[in-house]
Amino acid sequence: MLTKRKRPVRKRPARKQPPTLLILAGVGLCVTSCGKNVYAFDYEANKPVVVAPLACIVVCTTCATICTLDAIEFPSQGYIRQVIKKNKVVTQAKNMLKADPEKYDVKKRAPVAG
Repeated sequence: MLTKRKRPVRKRPARKQPPTLLILAGVGLCVTSCGKNVYAFDYEANKPVVVAPLACIVVCTTCATICTLDAIEFPSQGYIRQVIKKNKVVTQAKNMLKADPEKYDVKKRAPVAG
């Protein structure tokens, strides 16, 4: 019997252009909401700082969306779509869905606390 060999799932590409902080204010929502720890907080200056720009994930705009000051800017949608196409992110996402249905299937997935 032949077994189908699983392809290794590649990580999603990091942004080549990290988020840009337009206004440096001490709100801190970007710091506390980023799951990739792209930001840290400078307590002396009372402002967020981009400390890990390459950890920022393509197509994630959580920090910019929740920023109450509209202080975060990302590359254009056209640029992001080029990166998605070049790095075959759609194929990677489909492979991730196939490789781990326990994590993604709405019927199998454990509820998320919140």
